[in-house]
This record gives sequence, structure tokens and C-alpha cells, in this order.
Amino acid sequence: MGRAPLHTVSEQAQISVMHQLGSSFHMISRYVKKSRSAIRSYLNNPLYYGKKKYTGRPRKVTSHDERNIIRVFFNSPKSLNDVRAELNPSVCKQTVHNAITRSETIV
Repeated sequence: MGRAPLHTVSEQAQISVMHQLGSSFHMISRYVKKSRSAIRSYLNNPLYYGKKKYTGRPRKVTSHDERNIIRVFFNSPKSLNDVRAELNPSVCKQTVHNAITRSETIV
């Protein structure tokens, strides 16, 4: 299930003002038409609301490495293992293959 869109700037201002005036989460949520948990998550830390850094597995090759792999592969008749050995021996042959297929230069 997807996530709901973040509060707009005007909604954030309304939530902050109503909270400072002493309104309950229930009253704020009915006025702004957002859930109480969404109101609570904004009020817990309004400065960092919507600025979560998404985590994930870091890539083995950078975009610069991918460009080098593609350049070496298309400028010489080398195998995937030769390209891997020339540029970055810490990645496997399949990673080099994925970088080449990900590039849209092959027709």
C-alpha cells in the first residue's frame, strides 16, 4: 500500500497554529482532514517533516565507473572479464554485464 502525500505548507501552518492554540489532535485532524497519526508525526518534529533519507543497498559501481566500463567495452573487443580486470577488480562479471545492459547505447 502506498503512502499518502505529505502535508502542504498551508496545512502545516494550520496544524501548527491550531496546536499552539491548544486544539486536540482529534479536532485538528477533523479540520485539516488528515489522520491523527499524520498530525502527530508532523508535530513530533516539524523541522524534519518529509525529509527522511531513503536507505538501501549502496551500488557497487558509481556512475563514473559505469561510463568507464561502457567506454572500454565499446572501444575494444574485450570480454567482460577483461573489462572487469582492467577497471575494477572488486566487482563480479555480472555487475559489468548489468552496467552494459543498463546503458541504452546497445541497439
